[in-house]
Amino acid sequence: MFVLSKVLGWLASAANLIFLLLAVGTLLLWTRWRRTGRVLVTVAALILAAGLVLPISDWIASPLEQRFRAASVLPERVDGIIVLAGGTRPDMTAAVGQSSLGESAERIVTFVMLSRRFPEAMLVFAGGSGSLGGGRSAAVEVQPLLADLGVDLSRVVFEGKSRTTYESARALAAMIEPGPEETWLLVTSAQHMPRSMGVFRKAGFDLRPYQVDYRVNPRRPPFFRLDLTEELWNLESPAHEWAGLVAYRLFGYTSELFPAPQPQAEADQAPGRTAFRRPIQPRSRSRAAACSAWSAAARTRPSLSARSGRPAQSVIRPPAPSTTATSGR
Repeated sequence: MFVLSKVLGWLASAANLIFLLLAVGTLLLWTRWRRTGRVLVTVAALILAAGLVLPISDWIASPLEQRFRAASVLPERVDGIIVLAGGTRPDMTAAVGQSSLGESAERIVTFVMLSRRFPEAMLVFAGGSGSLGGGRSAAVEVQPLLADLGVDLSRVVFEGKSRTTYESARALAAMIEPGPEETWLLVTSAQHMPRSMGVFRKAGFDLRPYQVDYRVNPRRPPFFRLDLTEELWNLESPAHEWAGLVAYRLFGYTSELFPAPQPQAEADQAPGRTAFRRPIQPRSRSRAAACSAWSAAARTRPSLSARSGRPAQSVIRPPAPSTTATSGR
């Protein structure tokens, strides 16, 4: 399924689709199917022309970003905060020896901010390498950055083997086992939130969305932007997400094609409302013990600040998973 998801993701790319139309159409021009070739080349040209004058990327991305309301109020107590990988570039971080952030860096910034606002909350970073050929795990390479930003890594559970959002949800559901009365936040990009909420609900999580990394700017000119490069780039993420929503529903990874906010959660986040309060429940002893085991068995690694000559901090890395690990990956 992982390989199939990557193939479908490649086909969902607007740039790749246009290239295929042009390549196949050009080849057909030299055969007896010249008419079909001309049609394909013409369609590719029309798509490119439309990208110059129409806000196609905004039309596709806006429903994704607006599906869940941006968090305007938070509960007084938060038991856990989950951030999904995607804000860093692990391979580049390993190559150059310093943290390399991507377009979704707001995920990391928000994760650090929330960790300070809720010092008693459990922190979870989920995500390994999503590359077909393997690669560096995001959960490993992000640790020096979090340490340099002042995060106590003994509070953080790192799940670093998942390759997809679906795998992250299943691994965390088995690893953490959240209680029914606990309040958990999910931090990810706005366009990624519908698919993430759907797959985490299917795995048994009841999460409150905290979406960041908005891409649609309502103040941009709606027409005749005349920037094809930017338009093609802006199409990549929403096209990937829509394809992912369809694939996840077909594979049974979600219960809805386009997951929507729960009525109570939507009301809790409405502007002008007071913070939603859940009964304060004691933290699960088994879960706390499991997290302590991660920290106790961890080993240190020099932080990025140490590599640059500044005072070093200890960076805790989780031990290699054993055959009895709960993540099951």
